[in-house]
Amino acid sequence: LGLWEALDEVGGSGRPEADGVIVLLTDGLPQGGTEPDVAMAARVARELNLTVFTIGLGADVRPLILEIIAG
Repeated sequence: LGLWEALDEVGGSGRPEADGVIVLLTDGLPQGGTEPDVAMAARVARELNLTVFTIGLGADVRPLILEIIAG
């Protein structure tokens, strides 16, 4: 999942005093995982105090998934 990759990139890097932010461009269709996997990755992002912004792309955007990711 793209969100897991983003979490790997953000985790432990950057300035400690800076807010952690992920901007995820997606159609909301999980690739390499399931909807529960997406929810788990989103939960981990929140546990790490990361803010996730989602931007839907394409004609088949799944808004509910984007809302789950962004919290």
